[in-house]
Amino acid sequence: MDGIDNHSHLHYLYPMFVCICNQVTDGQIKDAVNNGASSFSDVQSELGVATQCGECKNHARQCMRSCRNQCQSNVVSDNTPANEYVVNVV
Repeated sequence: MDGIDNHSHLHYLYPMFVCICNQVTDGQIKDAVNNGASSFSDVQSELGVATQCGECKNHARQCMRSCRNQCQSNVVSDNTPANEYVVNVV
């Protein structure tokens, strides 16, 4: 059996819940990052992710990293390198 892609959910059309307590999806985290959230604290403030039980904190951070990495490998439509929009995940 080939390796399993644990991040394949990021490519689905249907959202994956990251934070059950506050019903936060991976798509909402991606949108927050794309709309200017530059730290995990920003995402927590905006969405409430990982503010209840905290079980989702690591996965939520991984979603941010994935978005940052995807953003770095693309070019923004105004031809500005996407890495100028890098998100700091603490």
